[in-house]
Amino acid sequence: MQQDASNSTILVLQAYERLITLSERIGFNKLTERLLSDILSANEQANVFIEAIRNEYEYNLSQQIYVSDKAWQMVTDFKEQQIFIIRQLVNVIPNNAQGADLSTAMIQFINADEQASLQSIVIETLRFEARQQF
Repeated sequence: MQQDASNSTILVLQAYERLITLSERIGFNKLTERLLSDILSANEQANVFIEAIRNEYEYNLSQQIYVSDKAWQMVTDFKEQQIFIIRQLVNVIPNNAQGADLSTAMIQFINADEQASLQSIVIETLRFEARQQF
């Protein structure tokens, strides 16, 4: 029975690790580092970012069974917030803007107020809950 509890704890901790990685990867800094293209319009770049966010989230859907409902809801809310902000930013930059313009707007948005994004709150919550497993 001790082995089962140990294996369960490992699975739970791995789920928290994966969700922290997800939260890092869908943050604007990492998205722009990984996916910025010189040739895309702002609208096309927005679609690339949104697809990447959705793919990261969908890849990690199964992790919700290992974490609290609160933690999973926070991850879901963060994903939705990122998509919403990207869509809003692409609507306020000029129509002829390039992907780099969108990326700049995204980074400026976060740099203007780090509390504007749920990212740090989500990561801290996931870390806190993971520590509770010890």
